[in-house]
Amino acid sequence: MRIPTAESGLSALKKGWKGKRSSLKGSFTRQLQRCLRLVESHQGPHRKLEVDPSLFNVEEQRIRKLVAKAAAEGTELPPSHPLVQLLRQWSDFCGVLRERTEAHLLTWIPPGCLQITCVDASPYLAERFKPLAGAVLFSGTLKPFDFYARLSGLPQVRTEEIPSPFPGEHRCLLIVPQVSTLYRRREQETPRIAQFISKVLPL
Repeated sequence: MRIPTAESGLSALKKGWKGKRSSLKGSFTRQLQRCLRLVESHQGPHRKLEVDPSLFNVEEQRIRKLVAKAAAEGTELPPSHPLVQLLRQWSDFCGVLRERTEAHLLTWIPPGCLQITCVDASPYLAERFKPLAGAVLFSGTLKPFDFYARLSGLPQVRTEEIPSPFPGEHRCLLIVPQVSTLYRRREQETPRIAQFISKVLPL
């Protein structure tokens, strides 16, 4: 979980608000600046750090009140709206920050990003698996098996490796730099991705 401040992060949201100046847009701009100042106050070299969660929680409540005000005034708030994106990014980060344990590492990543990384998810996964009679986990990237069993919080496992039935020479790998699969750009990029797939399938 991360909060970036660069052009692809919080700073980009200001440019995303279209339309005329209004009191709501002004409130959004001031709130965005508050969030940027808070994140940027941790600037420095790439390092592990600690933050005061209460400072982030205060800004989360401010954003929620601003969203409620916008909704009450009849403002359309689709998922792509900068205010909605700000709330999602900030509240997601605060949610992890509040539940943070020793398994989470908080770091500052230059030039401008606060990141929380779960370095050991096994305790959380073990709790999810505990009430189950069994589970089937499969992927093309689960080797070595004993390592991923520990990483998944599984005390006992039975493993099986199944070879691919498809000829390797038929595999086609394509890299398309012109489209993005970032969640915040999903609404804008979906038509472009669909168009690309429709062109590639007949090949």
